[in-house]
Amino acid sequence: MTLCYTKWLSSYYLLKDSIHGNARDQYKLWLGKLNAPDANLLPQKVYDQVLNNVNIWRDSVDNAGLTIFKALVKKQPDNPAIPHILNRLDINQNPLAFYKTFEEASSDVRNSTEGKRIDKRFKDLLSLSKGAKAPKILGQTPEGKDIDITKLNKKVIIIDFWRSSTTVTRTGQEAILKELLPKYKDDIGVVSVCLDTDRDKWIAAIKKQKLTWPQINDLKGEDSPNVNNWNLSLLPIYYLLDGKGHIIEPDMDYKQLVFTLEEYLAKH
Repeated sequence: MTLCYTKWLSSYYLLKDSIHGNARDQYKLWLGKLNAPDANLLPQKVYDQVLNNVNIWRDSVDNAGLTIFKALVKKQPDNPAIPHILNRLDINQNPLAFYKTFEEASSDVRNSTEGKRIDKRFKDLLSLSKGAKAPKILGQTPEGKDIDITKLNKKVIIIDFWRSSTTVTRTGQEAILKELLPKYKDDIGVVSVCLDTDRDKWIAAIKKQKLTWPQINDLKGEDSPNVNNWNLSLLPIYYLLDGKGHIIEPDMDYKQLVFTLEEYLAKH
């Protein structure tokens, strides 16, 4: 890293210390008041205000990364370290807000080698964000048929990415079979997408698990386009889609899936 690049990074860290430090200090201040021995003696209106301030500053701490990045781009849109900084931030929780801010950087920054890489990363993330049309699932059923999830005619669809050799993926399927389907059978559909490369093992696992919903596999394992298209890492991973194939919530574990499913169905 050149001395010049280090200078640009220093600008970011100065902003970080200022913004994040203030949010953290304010959060500690109001949390201290909320946890004070005499807090329960405060008038209700005052207590509610203290609690509100705790929540406000806690959110500020949680969102400090985005706030700092916005301040940096506004102050130094030509800072060549912007793509490098983005690679070190957690942009997954709010990719759209980070991307809109990144677009305000200078064209030289955005068109740099690292800038183009981060731009592609953003576009991949945004393609899997809430409300986006879900990618096409590649592969076929054991009978050699394609699946169109929009023709399942269900209010919501669970996409279950799994591998037969992974115990926790099988545990999740058992829970779907015994807990979710009996409770929500009229509203939910399930499609399992396997990353096995051995067809016989895949078919045997389906039979052993007594899975009753559509099964898909292209038998390419980690080389499957589904891995990149759906941003798959550790399995199992669940996606929840609406009946038209739009993403309600991406990249969940089983507990998150159940919570999101119940919350969505309660409102729809």
